Amino acid sequence: MLILTFTGCGYLQGYLQMIEEQGVSEEYQRILREWTREMTAHSQFETKFYISATYRSLAFNEAFLREQARVRQWSEARVKEREEAWMQTDSAYREFLVYAYTDNMEANDLDRQGSLWSVFLREGTGKRYEPLEIRRVERITPEIEAFFPFVNKYYGRCYIVKFPAGETNIDQHLVFSSVLGKVDLVWQAGGHTPIAPSR
Repeated sequence: MLILTFTGCGYLQGYLQMIEEQGVSEEYQRILREWTREMTAHSQFETKFYISATYRSLAFNEAFLREQARVRQWSEARVKEREEAWMQTDSAYREFLVYAYTDNMEANDLDRQGSLWSVFLREGTGKRYEPLEIRRVERITPEIEAFFPFVNKYYGRCYIVKFPAGETNIDQHLVFSSVLGKVDLVWQAGGHTPIAPSR
């Protein structure tokens, strides 16, 4: 029997505690929790798969940039350059950083043509968007692990998933569907507290 469990931001807490000594601020951790959703599927007390996604919204990217600048002590010119790049990215498409673990590594193939998984974005109005790109992050750096502590290069894989630009002031559903189960990660309009997935 497959049981889907929505873990909310409680599951992230242990990871976030681990990065306190690495210099990542509590304010950044708070914003990361606001923009991250996750779900775990269990079968007979074993984890079948786990998927986590951070919506790289304009608000999140601004916080991420500020934290990068603080940690790496960037110059104002460097910050402005990166800020302009993020602004262009935000207006062109919606981007998610996705981390996936599956007990069978062959099933962790989001970026493969003919993947086991169907991935799409559905707005609250019901409008559906197919991904423009699903790209595996081949090299998970110490910086990625510090800023996104749920990413574990020894157990799962990390992906960049991009969708066309669309409405941002309505609910966003990032959906992963396969024979292993369905994951519906939800970002509510006007508030970013994690909520239970739709049934």
